[in-house]
Amino acid sequence: RASMLAPQILGALRIFSITQHSTTADSEKKESSIKIDSEVICGFCDEIFNDIEMQHLVKHSEQRWNEAYVQSYLQAKSNFFWDNLQPDKSRKYALEKAPAHMIQAAMYNDVESLLRNESFLRGRFWYQGWTEGTRAHVNDIERFWEKVKYEREESDVVTTFEQLESVLMEEVAREVGGPNGRCTTLEAGRCLHEISLSLAKLGLFKSATKFCNTCIKLVES
Repeated sequence: RASMLAPQILGALRIFSITQHSTTADSEKKESSIKIDSEVICGFCDEIFNDIEMQHLVKHSEQRWNEAYVQSYLQAKSNFFWDNLQPDKSRKYALEKAPAHMIQAAMYNDVESLLRNESFLRGRFWYQGWTEGTRAHVNDIERFWEKVKYEREESDVVTTFEQLESVLMEEVAREVGGPNGRCTTLEAGRCLHEISLSLAKLGLFKSATKFCNTCIKLVES
């Protein structure tokens, strides 16, 4: 009985709500989603944190919360590819936010692997588009580098950007376009421009110049 009451109480407090919606593949089949009100939870944690006697309950709670999301999602979706042609809502969210959750969970080795994962990169391109997918990836790489720059070599972050470029150029060379069509050389040039600007911002000017030169060649071709 307690296991039934707990979700009802949390729902009444508007901490989360459960919705059902049709899947894109089968309109008759219903899929459940849980929407969590992070602002309510954050406020609750702040109240506890301000109470000296209860601070231990929420110490490192943000890190543990993000780690719990990442682990539960990856376990539930272990048999699926990131570049599935028809991603569900949870996959779309993960394509946008999984690296940020990993960074907040201090899962630095895992997020570095994900940012270099070809399937994840392709999934982002196919879902978010070439430019927006690149910008999202560049932003995640920058946030990741900010956390580990004193522990890693500069070549590590350059390698991650090079993997982004590699998958992008595979999409340019693809004879049959993906879900959002084929990536043109002009679009690829815009994406490499985003990478070049990011590398310059990080102070990696030699690598930034290399990407900039490739960008110019693509735009002119």
